Amino acid sequence: IFSFQNGVRNARVLQDILGDEVVLPCVVNFNTVWLENSHFHCAVGVASLYLKSLSTLPESKTGRQDGLNLLVDALSTRLNTVGFNAKVVDDITPIIYGKLLLNLNNALNALSGVPLRTMLSQKAFRLCSYHTIKEARNVLRRAKIQEKSLKLPIWMVLLFLRMPQWAFPVFMNTVYKIDPKAKLSMLQDLERKRKTEIQHLCGEIVKIGKEIKVPT
Repeated sequence: IFSFQNGVRNARVLQDILGDEVVLPCVVNFNTVWLENSHFHCAVGVASLYLKSLSTLPESKTGRQDGLNLLVDALSTRLNTVGFNAKVVDDITPIIYGKLLLNLNNALNALSGVPLRTMLSQKAFRLCSYHTIKEARNVLRRAKIQEKSLKLPIWMVLLFLRMPQWAFPVFMNTVYKIDPKAKLSMLQDLERKRKTEIQHLCGEIVKIGKEIKVPT
């Protein structure tokens, strides 16, 4: 079972429920917008995916490893054939936490009610994003949890968020392009009156902070 859900604990939750099944955490590193008439718009140039390899299976399941490795490789190959950029990695945990830091923007985007590029064009929202990610990164470091950057290093993302207003359009049109239609998933959930993932994103940082006694 390949788990592509946002958050860091979803694969563990599935594993606890499904028992003997092998659950592999995966990461979706692109934005998709649900437009009208069942049209799903990929709001990035390259749709990147990360799949967890089977290098660290529990001993009770190692007898199935060869067959499952073939399955992982086959899925990766098929995804790449149809235009995705799928990568199989041994250690996906730092990538999951790197995605979590960026996903903290979901709540801000939901509050703004506008596409991501429009939101980030406003300095006040950029500063909110900066402080949110910086605080979360500090929590992860205090908890000795390593994160890995996906597209840009986190320090560069933080630098970008503190740019003066005049420099923003230049950066957005060259280094960090964002599709004008891009909306993060939490905003799309609110627009469709669905339950959001906030407890698995911002709530995860709050949970870790409580565990290590760091205020958030």
